[in-house]
Amino acid sequence: MEVLPPRIELLTILDRLAREYRELPRSRPVVGTICLGAPVELAEAVGAVPVRLLSAGLEDELRGGRFLASDTCSFCKSLLGGLHRTADPPDAVLGATTCDQMRRSLEIVARDLGRPVFTFNAPRTMENPLARDFAREELRRLAAKLAAWSGVPFDAARLREALLRRREIQRRMRDLADREIEGRPALSGGEFLALARLFLTTPADYFASCLPEIEAWVQDRGSPYRRPPLRLALLGSCLGDGDGQIVDLAEENGRAAIVYDALCTGRRALGDAGPLPDDSFEALLTVRHDEILCPHRRPNDRLLETVARDLQRRGVQGVIFKTLKFCHPWGFEAVRFKEALGLPFLHLDHDLSNNAAGQMRTRVHAFLEQLLLRR
Repeated sequence: MEVLPPRIELLTILDRLAREYRELPRSRPVVGTICLGAPVELAEAVGAVPVRLLSAGLEDELRGGRFLASDTCSFCKSLLGGLHRTADPPDAVLGATTCDQMRRSLEIVARDLGRPVFTFNAPRTMENPLARDFAREELRRLAAKLAAWSGVPFDAARLREALLRRREIQRRMRDLADREIEGRPALSGGEFLALARLFLTTPADYFASCLPEIEAWVQDRGSPYRRPPLRLALLGSCLGDGDGQIVDLAEENGRAAIVYDALCTGRRALGDAGPLPDDSFEALLTVRHDEILCPHRRPNDRLLETVARDLQRRGVQGVIFKTLKFCHPWGFEAVRFKEALGLPFLHLDHDLSNNAAGQMRTRVHAFLEQLLLRR
């Protein structure tokens, strides 16, 4: 075993912080979001609390199968199943017209859940200036609708405050994700993805209040690895509840660490660190479109270029590319990523069940053994 035994597991701390948030009384309307392209800062600017809705495992996927065709992605089916199961659904749902299956899911929520649905009609390309003008007008339209729903007038100053608050949180999270101690990551991939989950599923002000405790704990512990591990990247579809087995398999014996990911439930939620335009809506477009790169956009060359650059910067030695069944935006890109990155590459396509757990374990372990022989 190559991993140091921590005094208290970081995952235990994150679970406690998530539980403490759930136990707080709800004082503001909650807006569930289902995509990184959803402009959550608009909800904050009208007094609402945006939290990310994540898939919750096989039972919810099966339940959601009543609403979507069998060849629909597992993540969307699980989202719908979870929304119809929960006794405490969000007061509204906010999404973006990214992939067709997300768009269809929003339509079903509006039809069947009895909750308001707000949609950002995001152009697939911003190469044309007219498309960018259209996107800004869409954001203004959405701001007016959210304000009418919440009863709190929209204020551009509050929008900018929300953007800057999240930007500072993202900067601190990038620092934690990239922190190294003599070539050993300060966080395992599983720890960082759990931290990203807390960031996505709790209000920004609550998460900001949790960060000092987390940062102090990480600083005090140091790296969980005794020696520099094999360095992996995890790319592909969203990671939801019951979908973390790939991370566990890759890191279970401490010989390997996921030092980079390109998941929308992970590092892609952290955006960039550049300056924001003065205009609040242009700044929002910068944050939600220009910086959070998505495979559904055309052209999506910047996503591939950014991932390739980051893999080199992080010294990645092998890539695990995961796709959920029928997740077309990522599934169609697998061959392109494999050819462009030029690194050892393992593609895993799966649903939220454990039917192929044995096969997945065999493939991941064989991949790691091959990489270790190359060292």
